[in-house]
Amino acid sequence: MRKALSIIFLSVMLPWHLQAQTAIELLQKVSNFLTQQKWEEATNIYQQAIGKDVERADIYYRVEVDKNSPAALSFAEHLAVYYKNTRDYSKAYNYYKILLAKEPNDASFLSGCAESAFGKGKEDEAVALYDKVINLNPNNLRANIFLGSYFFMQAEQDKRKLDNNFKRITAPSSMQKARYKDDLKALYTSGYHKAKNYLDNVVKLFPSAEAKKMLITIAEREKEME
Repeated sequence: MRKALSIIFLSVMLPWHLQAQTAIELLQKVSNFLTQQKWEEATNIYQQAIGKDVERADIYYRVEVDKNSPAALSFAEHLAVYYKNTRDYSKAYNYYKILLAKEPNDASFLSGCAESAFGKGKEDEAVALYDKVINLNPNNLRANIFLGSYFFMQAEQDKRKLDNNFKRITAPSSMQKARYKDDLKALYTSGYHKAKNYLDNVVKLFPSAEAKKMLITIAEREKEME
């Protein structure tokens, strides 16, 4: 039994041990390339190290890497992308903030930070970041999809609240009916119309069936408000 237990223990522990050693070896190569100022080679090996042991690679970046090095920005970008793709949005957000401090108008950094901010529950910041992407490039597909979908869903939610509140009135007066209509029109201008602009761009850039469905709903909402 002791022998069997030892075999099981080794089978569990050995892959991790080898993985950690491999990451150490890769990071040593990174250090060598940095010393030789071979930035591209260092970046390629560092990306491999992230895949092997991201925690060790993260510590290496924070402790060992000169932040003024030409490779530092690429290292931070690889960490940001890795954390975003693995849905560790807090860490991804922090690294995208580092990237934006260096390159505030980089659309890919803004988009990555927006996605990470949204994943952290920072919806207003995500909207502001994607809006900045649109200002830089009105045809950015990801930003148009997010903003169109976001404002559409927000408008639908607000409309349900308006409808439910109005339905609670047993015998609405003419003034209450008029106010309800005015609120619907204001909602169309502030929400649905804004969503429509982004979704129109999405359909121009990409044949999205979902975007077309939302546009059909928006057209129906507009008729309801006439």
